[in-house]
Amino acid sequence: MMMGRTRYNTGRDICRNGGFTLLELLVVLVILSGAAFMTLNILTDGSGQVRFDDTKNRLKMIRRAIAGDVMLSVNGEPMLSGFVADVGRLPNCMQELLVRTDIDCDNNAATSEDNIPDWQVDDVVTGATKTGLSFGWRGPYLKTFDSVFRDGWGNEDSGANNYGWNFTHVVEDSKNIALTLQSLGLGGVGGTSSPVVDFEVDYPATGNLVERNDVFVDVSTVGMGVIIRNTTASDIMLSEDTLCLCIYYPDGATTIKNQIVTQGNAEILIAAGGSVPITFSRPTTSDYASASDRFIAIGNRTVRLMAYDNTGDVCETTEYNSSPFFPIKLMPSQDFPTIIWDVEVPSP
Repeated sequence: MMMGRTRYNTGRDICRNGGFTLLELLVVLVILSGAAFMTLNILTDGSGQVRFDDTKNRLKMIRRAIAGDVMLSVNGEPMLSGFVADVGRLPNCMQELLVRTDIDCDNNAATSEDNIPDWQVDDVVTGATKTGLSFGWRGPYLKTFDSVFRDGWGNEDSGANNYGWNFTHVVEDSKNIALTLQSLGLGGVGGTSSPVVDFEVDYPATGNLVERNDVFVDVSTVGMGVIIRNTTASDIMLSEDTLCLCIYYPDGATTIKNQIVTQGNAEILIAAGGSVPITFSRPTTSDYASASDRFIAIGNRTVRLMAYDNTGDVCETTEYNSSPFFPIKLMPSQDFPTIIWDVEVPSP
């Protein structure tokens, strides 16, 4: 009987079964490094595109918060919304879109801005007369969970008033009439380096986020129609330079301002039971103390027919013949609506 032979491992067996060679390990490391690098590039590019798209969406949200969306309507009526329609001016900084009080937009405590008035109804304009206008701050106008609204890159600024955005007003005759807003991109400091890194360029490169015609109506270029109806059984004669028209609007302060839309009109005969259309307009800008005064913010406003003093060449502060306040909607790039006013007697 043959006994089983015991087999012993030789040196060659040990090398064959002991693992990878050094060369094989180096090849594997090179392959893994290349795959990791490609994956990192894909993730980085994807993350950059996501942040860029998020920034563009946030710019749209900011524009809507400031200028509203005139395409929205309620029961067929255009709905005016946004900071400008409520307050009557452009925001001084981004922070005003999120909070109402204790705002220091220029980071200068000595010249800090007054608090924006809270949402309220106007009580006094002339004597004990009320316009009935609602105005003031009813934000926040941007939805956020952390009380800031940065771009997709999370850029910050030292004062946190603009949350890292490049916020610049377009000014005309000391009035803010348009707004530029930029993300500083991946770099976060404005401008670009050399070579340019993807997504580092400021966005948008040019142009205003909010244009003047988006949020202001130039009352010197539009007319306002008034149909005067005689509700009596007798003719009524309105003498020349009898009427003038005032529009009442908020201007970012705690009171309502008014602006004369026209001064005077020709002599008008209104037959008993009849009506006569009148167009009030301001053909030139020379009647304004400042050229920018003719720009009135969009929103729900009111107008009133006032007595015209043809001797002093001014619009008086008393309403003509107990004229009521007529609510109107000031819309971007749109004429004033026509109002209908019933009169019974020709004198104030």
